[in-house]
Amino acid sequence: VTAPEFELAVADSLSDDSVVAGSTADIAVDIENVGTASGNETVTLFVEGNETASETVPLDAGEIETVEFAVPTDTADAGETLTLSVNGTGQTVTTPLTVEEPPADPFFEVAITDANSSVAAGEAATVTANVTNVGELPGSQDVELVVRGIVSDVETVELEAGETRTVELTHDTSDR
Repeated sequence: VTAPEFELAVADSLSDDSVVAGSTADIAVDIENVGTASGNETVTLFVEGNETASETVPLDAGEIETVEFAVPTDTADAGETLTLSVNGTGQTVTTPLTVEEPPADPFFEVAITDANSSVAAGEAATVTANVTNVGELPGSQDVELVVRGIVSDVETVELEAGETRTVELTHDTSDR
């Protein structure tokens, strides 16, 4: 009898081990079908024992897939180490997440949310990002799109403490 068999491992290079309170951490888990048949594996994320997300992944025998989960944190989590667990069929992987105190000054985090996967020569490449002031004071920050070490586009963002704004930056590929 052939059957799928799954192994889980935290993808350390893609997972955050610390985050500023009020921002979102990422945890990535590699799922490998070490069995001899195709099958589906459902993995579930638990934060401090509370189920927060789940995803089902179809895998052929010998195939590996990475599943990424976003873990939002709250300012109340500051100074804590949260236990993140991902459960699969008969297996659980666990990793700690240290939630750091937000800085007293303005402190900006930038997370890319969208970008062209490819563009033809002469077309504009566009990057969309969320900019969040995770500090405790208002402030401003220049957000730059850097291509081959050169600033291609810049937008100055002014944010109150805890505020998030979406910016869109472009690079004209005909400027090469």
